[in-house]
Amino acid sequence: MRTLMLLSFVLSCCTSTRSMESRVSIFSRPDTNKILFVVMRITRDSLSGKKVITVLSKTQTSGTIKKEYSDHADAENYLTVDLFDGEQIVTTITMEHPLYKQVEYADSTNVLISKKIVLDKADFFIRLPIHGNASLIRISETLKNKARQELTIIPL
Repeated sequence: MRTLMLLSFVLSCCTSTRSMESRVSIFSRPDTNKILFVVMRITRDSLSGKKVITVLSKTQTSGTIKKEYSDHADAENYLTVDLFDGEQIVTTITMEHPLYKQVEYADSTNVLISKKIVLDKADFFIRLPIHGNASLIRISETLKNKARQELTIIPL
């Protein structure tokens, strides 16, 4: 009788261990949705006006972006970021150009004044949803009364 109870106890433990292993494997499947964070620095040559983008860091993590965003809010100067899967654009976002700012300040009579300024250097970041085999990012700028111009291509 004792042997029978011991045998049934051992078998029940083995059975629950196997089912626990199968539950763990269900939850440990790799997530196919990813987010790419890219931190960059853009610099402008004050004489030629040529702009150069340098990648400071790239981080890819599991997850999804809840809302696609378009951050340029009718700005005169903005950047367009295209994510490519092979030769096809899969995601496009726009954002305010980091070198062109509109600032407000109080003058000596405490009247609020708005002024447009152009910076020589600025850091900025983008976040992109990664689906499939994303291969590269293309960043272009659109300036007021000028045609869109490609600034850089970043391989992934």
